[in-house]
Amino acid sequence: LEPVSEVELKSNEGFLYTNYFGIKNSTVKDLSEIYGNSLIVDNAQAFYSKPVAGIDTLYSPRKFFGVPDGGYLYTDKKLDLEFIQDVSVDRFMHLLGRIDVDPETYYQEFVKNDRCVSNQPIKLMSNLTKSILQSIDYDTVRQTRLENFNFLHRHLAKSNMLKIVRDDTIVPMFYPYWVEGGASLRKRLISKSIYIATYWPNVFEWCCEKDIENCLSKNLVALPIDQRNSKEDMAKILEILRC
Repeated sequence: LEPVSEVELKSNEGFLYTNYFGIKNSTVKDLSEIYGNSLIVDNAQAFYSKPVAGIDTLYSPRKFFGVPDGGYLYTDKKLDLEFIQDVSVDRFMHLLGRIDVDPETYYQEFVKNDRCVSNQPIKLMSNLTKSILQSIDYDTVRQTRLENFNFLHRHLAKSNMLKIVRDDTIVPMFYPYWVEGGASLRKRLISKSIYIATYWPNVFEWCCEKDIENCLSKNLVALPIDQRNSKEDMAKILEILRC
């Protein structure tokens, strides 16, 4: 999940790095010292990771909270352009449906929304999304996520092929559990109504089956740790994994 070598950049080039799962803050810091303001950080999976001064950084709140769109850009540059304001009222069906019915029934609405927000022009965040984000108790959400993550890590760290270095700055998006046979574990959890996403399905087409990228995408089990889950939910996940 880190660059294999240092790259010499031309004057008009940038280095884009993804803070995978929200656990690579130390790598972001190291890269910022190498590339300076030529570095661009994708913190879509690391909402709580603070930006490094002078480094352009992107955030995606909808991966952490109940909003269908909107994002944050941290930068010291400003475009001399006027942007229209986005409207979100028609994008909430999958979020409302999962509360009132269940996530499975409204999965296609989720897919539809993902397609809807792709390739949009630059807009200002909608008033609806902004209002919801302003109503969140971010400290409580942070604490819940950390407690759930730490609970799973205590029980799964030894069997996890992905070695996670803990520090006080990381608040992960989920618990990344990489293990042989992870694909079957994912199916088992889904059959018990615990939704587990598959990340980077594109690598199945881009890479050979023996490549590490293929193995990681196939066998990584993204265990949910978000604020909707309690310690009892985490214990249930462990029980299913050990069946």
